[in-house]
Amino acid sequence: MGRDPEVRHTQKGEKVVNFSLATDRWRKGAASETDWHEVVVFGQTGEFVANYVKKGSCVIVRGAIRYETWEDKHGQKRTSTKINAAMVELISGGRSKDEPADHPAPEKPFEAGDDDVPFAVMIAPLAAALLGVIA
Repeated sequence: MGRDPEVRHTQKGEKVVNFSLATDRWRKGAASETDWHEVVVFGQTGEFVANYVKKGSCVIVRGAIRYETWEDKHGQKRTSTKINAAMVELISGGRSKDEPADHPAPEKPFEAGDDDVPFAVMIAPLAAALLGVIA
């Protein structure tokens, strides 16, 4: 994240959280290029971002792209692209000093075990058996 989340409120009192997010594009044999994206978050996801995410945090964002156009005070047509986030997942670098006691930071990273096989991988053999592919 490029800056700490900015929190505003709608007229109905709902939190609206904005932040900038960088993504890098890597090219073979060339320096990476960074693109900056404006992200808007509402509701419980916005509450989460406002409380736990900070500048420098690594996050995964899933949402819809929204394009806006308007005229500035000089009559020039302006455009912007924003991401309306439906999900924000904190990967690393979240708040730690003022984190609530009932939400402690994990002591070690998640390690997948045999019981953590993705659903799609488990369902494929079952579907094949039901269709008579496997004897």
